[in-house]
Amino acid sequence: MTMVAMATKTTGIMLLAVCSALSNSAHAATVQASASIENSKYFGGTNLTDHNITVSLASDWSFDQGLFSGFECYTSNANIRLNLSSGCDIYVGYFTPLNNDQALTLQAKQHKYVHARNSRWDFTELDSIFHLDKRTNLSLSYTDDWLGRGFTAYSIGADTRRAITGKLSGNMSLNLTNFDSSAAISSIAVAKASLEYNIRRWTLSASIIANDRDLERMLPFPVQRPEFGLSVTYRLY
Repeated sequence: MTMVAMATKTTGIMLLAVCSALSNSAHAATVQASASIENSKYFGGTNLTDHNITVSLASDWSFDQGLFSGFECYTSNANIRLNLSSGCDIYVGYFTPLNNDQALTLQAKQHKYVHARNSRWDFTELDSIFHLDKRTNLSLSYTDDWLGRGFTAYSIGADTRRAITGKLSGNMSLNLTNFDSSAAISSIAVAKASLEYNIRRWTLSASIIANDRDLERMLPFPVQRPEFGLSVTYRLY
């Protein structure tokens, strides 16, 4: 069985599991939804909308058994260059505690992006996230068609989150992605540092992303180094 077929099968199995949870224990579901305005949309360290204002809507369902699912859809006015103008990320997964401090998350994501020239970029991502504690995570990911470029990718990453004050927190992450032999380069590294300020239902976020110089050889649109991200999110419920 090919990795693409395995990814498709795994996504299907997880979707069936979430549907089962919905039918058997809908009363135990916790639902959250939010709306955001960003200066750009990112996939990892890749700027998808070339700093065009992006509006997104997201929702998440979680259940007592540890199953969860959700989506995030965005749209922007990136229609005069080669960038992506809209898209959706749909995901299902399972979270389970391992002991009092550590936990494991298994997740499948389906990315559906629409190119500004009306072509589609669809690909699947499988993630496993090991939560060392409530602040630090290690991750391993597989992508069957990285950003629709025609090659597979494996990624390892680490991130940590620290409270600075009661409403202000900081996050740092590092990710290394390795591509198969058909890609123009063998790997890229991305580092990100961000600050978040939470007040009631609002979250304000500012980030700086250090991209690998070789990223320009992988994409048909401009790459800026470093990238600066700004977003405002409102929790609907």
